[in-house]
Amino acid sequence: MAPREPEPLTDLTDPRLLPFSGVVGRARDGLAVVEGAIPAIRACASELAVDVVVCTPSHVDRLRPHIPDSARWWCAPKDVLSSLLGFSFHRGVLASVQVPAAAAIDTALLREREAPLIAVAVGFTDPANVGALLRAARALGVDHVLLDAAAADPFARKAIRASAGHVFSVPLTLCADLLEQTVALRDELGADLLSLTPGGDTSLRSFQGRRARIVAFGSEGPGLPDAWLEASNARVRIPLAPEVDSLNVASAAAVTFYALDGARAPG
Repeated sequence: MAPREPEPLTDLTDPRLLPFSGVVGRARDGLAVVEGAIPAIRACASELAVDVVVCTPSHVDRLRPHIPDSARWWCAPKDVLSSLLGFSFHRGVLASVQVPAAAAIDTALLREREAPLIAVAVGFTDPANVGALLRAARALGVDHVLLDAAAADPFARKAIRASAGHVFSVPLTLCADLLEQTVALRDELGADLLSLTPGGDTSLRSFQGRRARIVAFGSEGPGLPDAWLEASNARVRIPLAPEVDSLNVASAAAVTFYALDGARAPG
């Protein structure tokens, strides 16, 4: 069978292009906008339904092996994509992906793992921080991520871009009552709930051994609310140089995941 080729994009009024027109931060009508070749390829490799892919001619060869048969694939010059979006666009690839339905926490699967590691993003308002945390979670062995349903959308285009497309492969759950659901999961798994805070009384370096752990991160600025600090088993800090009072939340998450995954992994 001959390799599939894109169609030329000639009609900017096609309703399937609507998610890209005057693109906004959050997912629209159940479709998330993906920018860039690598995130688009990761979206195509996921189990999510890819609706449309649009690219410039220079990206056709790279994308050809990855475009699902079910997706509409168009090719257009950069100025046409910029006209579609309403701003100068340099990434060369756009895709729209069906946002998955809210997923429940698979506690049975987590219980099967010897020392599950779960991350919780509490009240994140910046989708870039959500995306960066998801990218770190994918890279550093986190088994599940819980997100605040009332906070930043993990399928906002800024979050997808910051995650480098890894939002499509990280097990995540949006929680309407994040603290209640986290405490219930902690009790079911027999895990430690760790609250990461610069004023913590326990150093991250002190955590050793293979054990289920849930670690909560607050938004930059306000940090974790008091209710989270009170519910936690330990308030944890990352030891820093005296001249530095804190790390940004994405850096703090990456350091924490590395330390805790190293504590549970041999070697």
